[in-house]
Amino acid sequence: MTEVGLLIEINNVAFAGHREAGSLTAKDLDAIANEGWFEPGGVVFAEVDDDVVGFCWTKVHANGDGEIYRIGV
Repeated sequence: MTEVGLLIEINNVAFAGHREAGSLTAKDLDAIANEGWFEPGGVVFAEVDDDVVGFCWTKVHANGDGEIYRIGV
């Protein structure tokens, strides 16, 4: 599975009950990727025994402030 597919799958499991974040699609991810704040290096995957088990997605604002955008396990 691609990193995009893994991000979508883990996100949707981790946020299944969340009305805004629980149904991320490839189209949604494309739209986010076109936002000014998006940086592909801001998505880091966590692995256990070579299996991807989660991610941390960061966001840096134009003023330099940063935040953890999402963590999914």
